[in-house]
Amino acid sequence: MIPLLLAALLCVPAGALTCYGDSGQPVDWFVVYKLPALRGSGEAAQRGLQYKYLDESSGGWRDGRALINSPEGAVGRSLQPLYRSNTSQLAFLLYNDQPPQPSKAQDSSMRGHTKDLYSGWLAAALGTNLQVQFWHKTVGILPSNCSDIWQVLNVNQIAFPGPAGPSFNSTEDHSKWCVSPKGPWTCVGDMNRNQGEEQRGGGTLCAQLPALWKAFQPLVKNYQPCNGMARKPSRAYKI
Repeated sequence: MIPLLLAALLCVPAGALTCYGDSGQPVDWFVVYKLPALRGSGEAAQRGLQYKYLDESSGGWRDGRALINSPEGAVGRSLQPLYRSNTSQLAFLLYNDQPPQPSKAQDSSMRGHTKDLYSGWLAAALGTNLQVQFWHKTVGILPSNCSDIWQVLNVNQIAFPGPAGPSFNSTEDHSKWCVSPKGPWTCVGDMNRNQGEEQRGGGTLCAQLPALWKAFQPLVKNYQPCNGMARKPSRAYKI
């Protein structure tokens, strides 16, 4: 299975390094949500090369203008300067929690991911309940946790807006993110909620951007409350 990527780039335009949106114009930030491999929707969808795009002026999620591996999309345009010959004066850091090529290395703390910090720290640090999306096709999934002041609820299904969606289960999606149900927090990271990753390092990036929260929170189609039965979220609140 091709590893799925949830990419969030926050950039400050400076010289040769600038975030470029799907339109080809500079933007302050953008988010690319790489979609899972989908059946019966053409070769690109089946190979998991399609993505959804978001920036501060896009008005919500849009279909990516190209494939995720194309130099014409937001990711390709923004990363191109790092692959040119004039990078001797640039300092940059790239992070991926999984090797890009098949590796014989066993899972260990030397790789990414992280211990379960949603209920142990993040919810309390942000002072909010959290709905958490992570890959459910692993052993030892931790159930939704309501034992503390702030609830941490596992997302079971994701659905993008519009008749074409798409929608998919968390067993199909490797992305790792969470939202506060009533705002304003959105976090993107590399954190799974399972027992096997409790000793592994990792992290998450959180922001209080209204456009980001308004895009991510409606993606939660249903989640697991603490009684174990799937529940659809309420849409009565706004931010």
